[in-house]
Amino acid sequence: MDGADRISSNKTDGQFVSELYLAYAGKLRRKAYGMLHDYHRAEDAVQIVFTAVYRNRDKLVRDINSNATKSYLCTSLKRTVYNLQRDNKKYRLAEQEEDEEQFLGIEDDSYIYDTVTCKEMIKDIRMLPPQYSEVLIMRVVYHRTVPEISEMLGIDPALVRQRIHRARLLLKKLYKTKKV
Repeated sequence: MDGADRISSNKTDGQFVSELYLAYAGKLRRKAYGMLHDYHRAEDAVQIVFTAVYRNRDKLVRDINSNATKSYLCTSLKRTVYNLQRDNKKYRLAEQEEDEEQFLGIEDDSYIYDTVTCKEMIKDIRMLPPQYSEVLIMRVVYHRTVPEISEMLGIDPALVRQRIHRARLLLKKLYKTKKV
C-alpha cells in the first residue's frame, strides 16, 4: 500500500492530500503508536500531521514517493508526538498535584487570608519552628521566589518548597485549633 499507482500530476490539492493520507496514514499511525503507546493519541497525532499537510500543501513536492514528502511527514509526526507528550506531562503533573493535595488532606486555605490580618499571620508564623518561619516569612511577607530564598539560605530549592509546604500545614493546623 505504497500509493505510487494512485497519483497523477493534475490532481487538486485536496485530492493530493487525500492520496497522501491513504498512502501513509497507517504507517504514521503505527509509528506514533510505537512512540506514544496509546492508540487514540496516535490517531490524534496523525490527524494533526495531516491537518498541517493540508495547510502547507502548496509547499510540498507533488510526488507521494519523493523523499522530501516522506521526510516532511516523519518530521512532522515526531514533532507532533513530542508536543503531545509534553502537553500530557503538564496535565499529569497538575493532576498529580491535585491527587497529592487530596491524599494529604490539604484544603483550600484562602479562607485564612480572608479572616486573619497580615500582622496576626506574621505573629503566628513567628511561632512556628525557625526553619519553617524563616522561609514562610520570606515567601509571604517579602514575596521572594523559591530560587531567591534558596540562594539566600544556601539550600536546595526542593528543600525550600518542602519547608514552605510544611509551614503552611502547621499554620492550617494552628488556625483549625483557633477555629478561624
